[in-house]
Amino acid sequence: MVLIIRINRTLSFSITSPSSTPKSHSFPTQNPPKMAVLKPTSQTLLTTSNQNNLLPLLAPTLSSSLYLLTHLHRLLHSTTIFLLLRTYVLTSLLLSQSLYASQLLLIQTYYASLLLSSQFFTFLLQLSKISYRATEGLRKKLWFEFMVFALGGGNGLILMLFWPGWIVLGGGIGAFRLILG
Repeated sequence: MVLIIRINRTLSFSITSPSSTPKSHSFPTQNPPKMAVLKPTSQTLLTTSNQNNLLPLLAPTLSSSLYLLTHLHRLLHSTTIFLLLRTYVLTSLLLSQSLYASQLLLIQTYYASLLLSSQFFTFLLQLSKISYRATEGLRKKLWFEFMVFALGGGNGLILMLFWPGWIVLGGGIGAFRLILG
């Protein structure tokens, strides 16, 4: 079945089919004509057979467009995979290098702390030697005063403080308290 649609300049159209009579329709305009005359126009005719002829004309364009689209999709896919792999390699390289750098930093910190602690210990030994020598006169004076006190008038007090019997007396008092509760 072939439909023929004709559009005139007065916005009226007619639909005809080979087996029927033409039917005329018109759209209202500002100054509608009193009568519409049907005549062949110089405009192109849209038919269903023309639409079927349009597909072969568009087929090369559509096929090249689809080819370009699939090619672009493959390029985008390979580029994305390439970027993903490059990112993975770069990330793993950075991770291994940062691990190596942190281990190296840890070892250097350990050696630095060992060196610092040995230097500090050496410094403390030298400081103790210097302070021991600096206080030698004071120690001699204190020892002299202690001996004068112990051998002189404070002999009874020293004997009472350092008497070995305090151990026996302390043990007896502790046992007595333990028994009585």
